[in-house]
Amino acid sequence: MSRNALVFVTVSGLLLATSFTRFAPQWGKHDFLAYWSSSHLLATGSDPYDTTALRTLQHSIRPPRPGRGAIIQAWNPPWLLLILLPLGLLPFDLAASVWVFFNTVLIGAAIIISWEMLTDPSKRRGVFVVLLAGLSFGATLQTIIIGQIVGLVLVGLVLGVKGLQSGWHGWAGVVLLLTTIKPHLTYLVLLLIVVWSLRHRRWQVLGGMMAAGLAAGIILWIIFPGWIFAYFRTLLSLPYTVLDMSTLGSFAEALFGFSGLKFAGLLLLPVALPLVRVQARWGWLTATNMALLISVPLAPYGFSFDQIVLLPAIVQIIVWLRRRDPSRRWRWIIGSSLAGIMLVFFWQLILPPSHYHWFVWVPLALLGVYALAWRQLNAQPSTPEN
Repeated sequence: MSRNALVFVTVSGLLLATSFTRFAPQWGKHDFLAYWSSSHLLATGSDPYDTTALRTLQHSIRPPRPGRGAIIQAWNPPWLLLILLPLGLLPFDLAASVWVFFNTVLIGAAIIISWEMLTDPSKRRGVFVVLLAGLSFGATLQTIIIGQIVGLVLVGLVLGVKGLQSGWHGWAGVVLLLTTIKPHLTYLVLLLIVVWSLRHRRWQVLGGMMAAGLAAGIILWIIFPGWIFAYFRTLLSLPYTVLDMSTLGSFAEALFGFSGLKFAGLLLLPVALPLVRVQARWGWLTATNMALLISVPLAPYGFSFDQIVLLPAIVQIIVWLRRRDPSRRWRWIIGSSLAGIMLVFFWQLILPPSHYHWFVWVPLALLGVYALAWRQLNAQPSTPEN
């Protein structure tokens, strides 16, 4: 990984963490409170899903306002809390600052790795342009400002794909467990990987993922033996009727009262087979980007900040733009379209708060630009990975 680029990302993380603490102390904390409070309870051997304990802890940090006394709860699989366990041992304000730093570094590292997977070592001078574009992407800003953890999913995707591409199948399976932190975003990618692993008999991939999950479960059992029942109790209380999400199903239901698209992502499951062929010809990152671009807007659950998993697709479009094969006219059209998407996304974020379903256009627009770039820039197939 480029040392200068990594230094840039590290310094950016430090600057954001210190700036938030001094000038915007409320940033980096909203959603992070849910993750910290659960990991704090787990660190003390308590039930991380106990709503009474969560309410007491969260209200001690953020006193409730009239009509705003509800707790925020982490619904993700328990191994997320295991990852965040060290932060649960810290005071909340310090833990939030540390997470802003690591969140920035993780996202930046995912951008750098994506760039390096797509470019020749002699042509990587544009990495800082890609970093600036990726770190200024609306979903990236949201993720850092509200203290979300979807950056872990992004890192799991990128490192998993890199492992598969490099032939490190067992380790790829281990890091791919991170993608199950939000399986409603990665369902098609995970299906693609399962189908590919079975077809090519790469049992190490599935074995690595299962081994990582089993190890996490054992560690959780040692810390809190009742975690299985506590987590399933939480799953039964999930707000499955949430309307305001950045998905086509939510958009259709909010505007037209039509709920038939809520689980439209199931229609994509057969797409895993042609995606295996895409992977064989164009490589893992291309197949993964295609899977995410078509599945994220059709996900059963998801918000605008979850669209950060589309960063590798943005990186790939920028890589294609740097090629000299297409005409300057097409490079200008594609580049200005990508810039326009990012500017409008940012403009939406700085407007007075709007409903999440108005952000569903972002992955659809990116899909259109990606498809245009794919068609016009004549991307050459990468070396097949088995």
